[in-house]
Amino acid sequence: CINCNITKTPLWRRTPDRSQTLCNACGLYYKQYNKHRPLPPQYQALVDTQPEETPIHRIECINCLQTQTPLWRKNEKGKSLCNACGLYLKLHHRNRPIKMKKSSIQKRRR
Repeated sequence: CINCNITKTPLWRRTPDRSQTLCNACGLYYKQYNKHRPLPPQYQALVDTQPEETPIHRIECINCLQTQTPLWRKNEKGKSLCNACGLYLKLHHRNRPIKMKKSSIQKRRR
């Protein structure tokens, strides 16, 4: 997490500009208050000791190489899949063909 440097969370979230990864707690706080979650003093020391230039690990779909998706899924081997590839795999029990890749994320009409 870019805010609290935690490495395990039940759900990873992103800032609205999708450039930074946040843990579930920091992501929910950011979504509600539009600012980073303040950390208790005992955690602040951990954040201050981390180097500023930590590499950002970009998540990438192993099937279509997509880097942006509303939800990341995992295949049976634990590798990251975008939402579309994950749903296709779950339904058809095979990888989604690359020719089905869209250039933009389609929103549902509700």
